[in-house]
Amino acid sequence: MELIAVLLIMAICTSLSIDTIASFDSHQRAERAARNCMAFLRYARNLAMTTGYPAEVQINTSTGTFAVYSAKDTSGITWNSSPVSQSLISNGSMSITMSTRQDLYGTTMTVAPSGTTAFVFKQTGSCGVAGTLTFSCAGVTSTLTIPAVGDPTVQ
Repeated sequence: MELIAVLLIMAICTSLSIDTIASFDSHQRAERAARNCMAFLRYARNLAMTTGYPAEVQINTSTGTFAVYSAKDTSGITWNSSPVSQSLISNGSMSITMSTRQDLYGTTMTVAPSGTTAFVFKQTGSCGVAGTLTFSCAGVTSTLTIPAVGDPTVQ
């Protein structure tokens, strides 16, 4: 009888901990996606300031993709067609599709102002459009703020 009571208590504790872990994982996914995108935005800003060529982070909310691109000229009229190469990233380029990454799977993003598809950084480090990206997973959100001047921040 005591063994059954112990097993029942263990089963209850296990079910409570599984729910807690699932909630924690959802929060972590939204936060992780926001921090990854923040790193890409900071990289693009730094790239523009150090190379003298504009750099942008393209955002595609329908595919859940964000990627860093550099301009071919100082005016930013023509852009490279492939994301910036970076050997420290697992796929070798500054591009992430959230649905293909297990640690970000199920995360969605929205952008404001609505219709924004890219955040372009000039050689001075300023961003042409200030805005926010909101990452959501299982009801948990994390907001990334991109100011016109300065580094992006996660709240």
